[in-house]
Amino acid sequence: AASTANFIYTIFSLILIVSIVFSLNLPFYWNGLIVAVVSFPLSLQSLWSIKMEKLDSQIVVYSFVISLILGESALALSFWPQAALLSSLYVNSIYYIFLGVLSEYLRDRLRKKVILEYSQIGAGLMLIIFFLTNFFN
Repeated sequence: AASTANFIYTIFSLILIVSIVFSLNLPFYWNGLIVAVVSFPLSLQSLWSIKMEKLDSQIVVYSFVISLILGESALALSFWPQAALLSSLYVNSIYYIFLGVLSEYLRDRLRKKVILEYSQIGAGLMLIIFFLTNFFN
C-alpha cells in the first residue's frame, strides 16, 4: 500500500511541477532542462523505495534515463500548440508508462500483460490529449 501511495504522489507531484514549468512560457531548452532536472530525484526516490536497499548504480541509471526521456519530451512539447496543463499531462503519461514498467521490473513481476496494460493506458491518454490540442488558434 505504501508503494502505491508513493507512486501516486510522485506522479501527482510531477504533474504539478511540469505544469508550472510550461505555464512560465520559458524557452524550449529551459523547459527540457528543468523537467529533466526535477524528474531525476522524483524517479530516483520512487525507484529506490521499491526495495529500500543500498542505492546502486542500476537505479541511478534508470532514473537518469527516465529524466532524459522526460526532458526531451518537454523540449519537443514546447513547440506543440497546446495549454500548459495538456503538455504536463502528456509528459506525465510518458512518466507513468516508464515508471510503472520499471517498478514492476524491479519487483520481478514484469510480464507481457503488465507492459500491455501500461502501454494501453499511456497511449489512450496521449491520444485523448492529441485530440484536445487546438492546432488552429
